[in-house]
Amino acid sequence: MGKHSTAAKPGKDTSATPPAAGIAAPAENERFVVKVGKFTIRFGRIPELLLLISFAIWTTRFLVENLELTYPAALPAGLFLARQLQRLIAWMGESGPENSEKNAKAT
Repeated sequence: MGKHSTAAKPGKDTSATPPAAGIAAPAENERFVVKVGKFTIRFGRIPELLLLISFAIWTTRFLVENLELTYPAALPAGLFLARQLQRLIAWMGESGPENSEKNAKAT
């Protein structure tokens, strides 16, 4: 038997699973949500998706035209920069004025 055992320890309740870190629970009254089996489609996020795809395409074209990269090399760079833009927008949204009171209590 190894160092890590998968057997439940006595006195522990294993029926409750811990919440996933970093995944926000959807609001009960969220609009534009379609559930198809185990998949949930949130149509309210389509503008953000279109912004990110257009930014990735624009960045790819910029890299091809100005830095003379080939398209297969510039496409992953454009997608990477679009993901960084998405993370920046999310980070700015966390520290916005509507969350300033919550952030002040946390520190």
